[in-house]
Amino acid sequence: MTSQTWTEETDPDCIDDASAAAMLDGAPWRRLAVIGDSTAIGLGAPYRGYRRLTSFARMADTLAMAVGPINYMNLGTPWATSRQVVEEQKDLMVAFKPDLVMISCGGNDLMAETPDYAAIAANLTELFEAGKSIGAQTMTMTLADAFPDAAMVRFRSSLARLNELVRGIAAEHDAILIDLWHHSVGHRPDVMSNDRIHFNMSGHAVLAAEAVKALAAHIPQQANTA
Repeated sequence: MTSQTWTEETDPDCIDDASAAAMLDGAPWRRLAVIGDSTAIGLGAPYRGYRRLTSFARMADTLAMAVGPINYMNLGTPWATSRQVVEEQKDLMVAFKPDLVMISCGGNDLMAETPDYAAIAANLTELFEAGKSIGAQTMTMTLADAFPDAAMVRFRSSLARLNELVRGIAAEHDAILIDLWHHSVGHRPDVMSNDRIHFNMSGHAVLAAEAVKALAAHIPQQANTA
């Protein structure tokens, strides 16, 4: 079976709603903020057999199924650079007072002729520190190794470098990390939207499943045994 014949119900990398909610039983988070770029807001084309529901909307829905009503805010802006996220979203995120904040940006910075990795690192660090300053659990992700279009392969080394930077900053700030770089979803021939940059809804479903797994691994043990 290939990804082209799967549906959301049969995809081995997806988790059904009830099972996903059970995994987050006892989760302590009630105020979820998402900040970042196109990945954060959830750009992506429809895909047959999968609901038209973006990754972090899925994550929010799953959390609400597990713990009851939550407050959810997504400030993601298509094509935003990491600096734009700092300038346009950071203060709004802090004012929302989340206890869980998902941060996903930096990819658009790679469109520069010479990406400034030091600036990306400084911007990401500022965002993570803003989240920690209000007591929020921070969360982030690496981007998938998905380059079905030969024209995009030239970005692979830049993306690998960005992902390594994200891993390091996440570790420094005790952030929850969704690491997609080596995930098999990136090798699916049909996982990308027509723009060849963003996941379609099948990829969003897999990312949501990985997000739930990452969150579940960070639920305090006493919550699971209460």
